[in-house]
Amino acid sequence: EFIRARDLDPESGEGSYFYGLTLLNDRDYKMSLSEILKAVEKNPDSTRIRLALSYIYYRTGKPLSALAELNRILGADPDNVKARSLRAAVYIGVKEYDKAEADYRFLLERDPDSLILRFRLAKTYQLQGKLDKALIDFAEILDSYPDTARPLKEIADIYALRGEYKEAIRICDKQLKKKPKNLEIGLIKASVFSKGKNYRMAAKVLSDLIKEYPDSVKPLIAMADLHMNQEDAQDYGKALKVYRQILEIDSQNIAARMKIADIYRRLRDFEKAAESYRAILKVNDSYAPAANDLAYLYADMNKDLDRALELAKKAYELVPGSPEVADTLGFIFLRKGSLLMASNYLKEAIRNRPRQPLFHYHLGLVLYEEKNFKGAEKEFREAIRLGLEKKDLNSAKKLLKKMKTD
Repeated sequence: EFIRARDLDPESGEGSYFYGLTLLNDRDYKMSLSEILKAVEKNPDSTRIRLALSYIYYRTGKPLSALAELNRILGADPDNVKARSLRAAVYIGVKEYDKAEADYRFLLERDPDSLILRFRLAKTYQLQGKLDKALIDFAEILDSYPDTARPLKEIADIYALRGEYKEAIRICDKQLKKKPKNLEIGLIKASVFSKGKNYRMAAKVLSDLIKEYPDSVKPLIAMADLHMNQEDAQDYGKALKVYRQILEIDSQNIAARMKIADIYRRLRDFEKAAESYRAILKVNDSYAPAANDLAYLYADMNKDLDRALELAKKAYELVPGSPEVADTLGFIFLRKGSLLMASNYLKEAIRNRPRQPLFHYHLGLVLYEEKNFKGAEKEFREAIRLGLEKKDLNSAKKLLKKMKTD
């Protein structure tokens, strides 16, 4: 109907705006952006259309464009609550926490009873490192917040960050006395034990939760993560067993299948990892992380490169602007010998996430193939400085040595 309205009245931006919203609801940001831009062109002074445009820019990793639109809206209408709230979120995304704080304070002056705004302001304090102020604000809303677990988690995280694990546990136990059947509070308590490296107590809390909530996958997920994340004591076998228990409860659980694939990758059983990703895509063929990871896996194994390219292109359409997907595409084109395409995608990935060592390593490989040894050396050294992982680290060091020798 919106398409029909758009075609019946092509001079109005309303049809494009509402059609763009339906695409936005489906997270088809590329097509939505196209329609919303058409609507802006026809109705340049429409606040709601520009607000939708701001949101798309925010969701697609273009914070400066989002801020430009939001500042324009707020310049004309400083009391626009939606625009100011979105601008605060964008400021947090670009780590301009003082500006985010100012926006949340402005909103709270107009709605001082808003628990959500008070939570967001406290979270902003936390991100700024103002932990005492954050603790005070989280504590003030703890008992009145609709979901007690949200501020409790932030309080527990702050105490754990300070190494005050006993205080974090005390607060969790206090809340459990008030709400003994709250699964989320139990999970927070287990996470505090885990952060304090008290893995035995974390496992005990989770075991009790698994018995108490046999139909919930949440304590199982936490238990599997515990097996995965113990320092120097990862037990991939136990983790796999728990993830399979999750699939017995919820066969469509994509997160569990992604974890299973990740374990097989760590174990370097690439065929089983690929099988796990393919199983996910059977459940949801538009799940971009699985498509991207499977494409990368094929490229890493240097096999099925045409299929890898097909998967990566689909992921790129689903999550435009994703630096991980851009890196995957660059790596695939490198494998296929298309060095110019590889370079373009890898440079895009680095622009969007400059501190990711793997992206610099891949660009170094491209430059090495182009015999731009000075450029390759620069990228390899940057990748190593940023913490390149072992397998690729060894490769980068070998190539640096070879270039020096040659």
